[in-house]
Amino acid sequence: MKARNTYQKRRDRLGELFPETLFVIPSGTQPMRSHSVGYRFKTSSDFYYLTGLHHTGATLIVLGGTQILLLDRREVSVFEDQGAADEHEVRRLDGLPAQDSARLEATIRDLIPVCGRIAITTGRDPGLESLVFSFTGYNRSRRGARAGSPLMIGDAKPFTGRLRAVKDQGEIALMREAAHRSSVVHTQIMGGDFRDRTELQVSNLIEAGFLAADMQWPAYETIVGSGPRSTLLHARGSQRRPQDGEVILIDAGGEWEGYCSDITRVIPAGQKFSREQKKIYETVLKAQKLVLQAVAPGRTLQQLQELAQESMRDSLGLADLSHLMPHSTSHWIGLDVHDPCPYVDESGSPVKLTEGMTFTVEPALYFKDKGIGVRIEDDVLVTANGCEVLTLVPKEVDEVEELRRGSVSGGL
Repeated sequence: MKARNTYQKRRDRLGELFPETLFVIPSGTQPMRSHSVGYRFKTSSDFYYLTGLHHTGATLIVLGGTQILLLDRREVSVFEDQGAADEHEVRRLDGLPAQDSARLEATIRDLIPVCGRIAITTGRDPGLESLVFSFTGYNRSRRGARAGSPLMIGDAKPFTGRLRAVKDQGEIALMREAAHRSSVVHTQIMGGDFRDRTELQVSNLIEAGFLAADMQWPAYETIVGSGPRSTLLHARGSQRRPQDGEVILIDAGGEWEGYCSDITRVIPAGQKFSREQKKIYETVLKAQKLVLQAVAPGRTLQQLQELAQESMRDSLGLADLSHLMPHSTSHWIGLDVHDPCPYVDESGSPVKLTEGMTFTVEPALYFKDKGIGVRIEDDVLVTANGCEVLTLVPKEVDEVEELRRGSVSGGL
């Protein structure tokens, strides 16, 4: 028997887990930047996870053991001519029959009588969503259902998220590479000379660094906030110039072969943290280290959140930190910077960590009245006995200040 490729195995597993669900997974459509110019296209992560292909306007259908790829006629002609198609994509198509996208509506209509519900990846193809939702009142009497009973339709991401939660060895290798390349860029930026540079210019330098490292995309919009703007969770780089005596929060990550990294570091705009900045920084760093030491199979992200909160409450002598840290300590990461993997299981209990899961650890404190925001974030992989920290960027106070002392003489 011929061996199944990685993508076949994933599709087969999806059909096995949810045998009565008709999955409609679009690759996405080309968004327009202006009336005649489109934005650079990015394939939806679910579609890529299940096919390994990058093509606009394609749709994957999975129902139990049935798998069909619907492509524009021009795409089909390319794939039929294997000499013209990318050899990696030809291999990924093996075992996945391709049809003309003109048959999309008929294909869905033919499969509805034997499915219990439809799950579609939402937000990527408005026309396809409109088509699928038009089937909500479909008469299902052919499969024994009461005539006119509505068809259940929902978002596919919670279903595919169950598969994506545990990364295979190929995915882990790609995540290590994304983390490594992003870490190099972060370390270079931390030693940069920011005198007379705006937050936006710093942000542009970071993203240029990702491109120079052959990374295809920033994993998300780069965050650069200085002084009072360091307390904004998603501060886009502005025309503000960091001032001596302030901190700069930099949250940035690149993407490698579809897989994301997510790193946050805080540095002094000058060469050293002030005493107050250092105290806040070390409080956050201590909490992060405790969490990293506690990661292990069987734990939950909720437990890690509670550990980080308890550490920082004790350090600051406060009973409540909700006003100083209004976000969670962790989120899943993979093909999306916030992977759509479940946080609770079918019983409503927090999902227990399993070897192969990947997530961020990012405790933080935001003192708006002081204009000091500190978030320290790394990406981790759950291993058999603990975790591997994938992102390796200096974060000890003396390491950071040493980099800053060199900024006047030779940084970016």
